[in-house]
Amino acid sequence: MRRRGENENEHGHDYGHGRAGAVAGARLAIVAAVWAVACGGYSPERIEPTLSVPQSTGPKKRIGVVEFVDNAGGNPANARAASDALTEFLVKSKAFIVFERARMAQIMKEQSLSMSGAVSQETAVKAGELMGLNAIIVGQIAEAGSDGYETRVTVRIRLIDTTTGQILVADSGTGVGGDFKLAVNASLVKLVNNVFSTMEAQPWSGRVAAVDGGRVYINAGAAAGILAGDSLVAREPGKLVKDPVTKMVIGYTKGNVKGKLQVVDLQGEMSGCVVMGGAGTLKVNDVVELVPRRGTAGGGGR
Repeated sequence: MRRRGENENEHGHDYGHGRAGAVAGARLAIVAAVWAVACGGYSPERIEPTLSVPQSTGPKKRIGVVEFVDNAGGNPANARAASDALTEFLVKSKAFIVFERARMAQIMKEQSLSMSGAVSQETAVKAGELMGLNAIIVGQIAEAGSDGYETRVTVRIRLIDTTTGQILVADSGTGVGGDFKLAVNASLVKLVNNVFSTMEAQPWSGRVAAVDGGRVYINAGAAAGILAGDSLVAREPGKLVKDPVTKMVIGYTKGNVKGKLQVVDLQGEMSGCVVMGGAGTLKVNDVVELVPRRGTAGGGGR
């Protein structure tokens, strides 16, 4: 029997001798780490990914998320989980007005328009007209698999401009996590930042929602970052332009200016404006564009 003091301290812990003790300690650490993983303990892949999006410099754009499709396993529940996660990230970013997905699906169903992962340019443009969206996101789960410990998921998205039907972003992200939800969330973090930077560079536009007497009401208010005193240009919607060869939508003509507006009545989801000039008769669905505020470089729009 060894005497205490040779290899043990007063609490009975064996420190070993030299290299043998260090090796034994390293082996013990490895075993402890493996045991912690096996028991579901700490692991970097099990940490919920965090989202960090810069503050928007202008009015928030209206954006909608179409329910994803699962091309990896054909599981509708996984597709819903991915589109729910993206929607949640967009809301948490506080950079967008996110159109409620169930409401969007209902409107598109009423219009007999398909809202799946394979949305056409024409459908995207129609969605923009019906819901006042600046863009929609469609996506798919491209790959998904698990080795029993960690799950790896690849998500692909397309960000579509609802005015032109053009694809602004086509990107993919791969995430690894302790389960499907964490892996999906990890795959979406980079994509959300890409969506933000792309949309931030796009000009803001809204729509005339109502005309009542001397007031013109637009579909954006305090929640979108509109300010009392903001100046707007109102114009008639442009006409769709298609490439004569590919027949793909390539843009819209610029509608004629019908008047200039100023925000005087600011509410949560809409703003009341007075007409400051112009000879045109304003109508519901006319396009409104923000005149750049003093000290800013952005504004204008579609």
